[in-house]
Amino acid sequence: MRLSPHFELIEFIQSPTGARMRIDNTPAPLHIENLRKLSLTVLEPIRTKLGRPIIVTSGYRCPRLNAAVGGASSSAHLKGAAADIIVPGLSADQLFEQIRRLDLVVDQVINEYHQWVHVGIATDRPPRRQYFLIT
Repeated sequence: MRLSPHFELIEFIQSPTGARMRIDNTPAPLHIENLRKLSLTVLEPIRTKLGRPIIVTSGYRCPRLNAAVGGASSSAHLKGAAADIIVPGLSADQLFEQIRRLDLVVDQVINEYHQWVHVGIATDRPPRRQYFLIT
């Protein structure tokens, strides 16, 4: 299922941990709509600006998968409202700064351990527009 011009649902639900543990990570319709919004309002503008593909390393996580990967109990991934991304040819630090310059309507953008960037949208409150680094 296509969520936006450059993103498919499968990119947000596949998980090596989920496959290994045989976890059904099928999202509900509300989660799919959140992923569509994330794709259209955050990921597509990033891809357009960078002119490079974005690789989603983690997207939607059902509660069982979220627990299996050590995700926070309040993670936006549980709502389909977040994705961890990398862009070939850019470091996480470079990607984080490029996203910050775009001034998108985001809830959180987190440079996680200088390895990947977490991007999230708000679904039930105004966006916080937070940008920070976890080391």
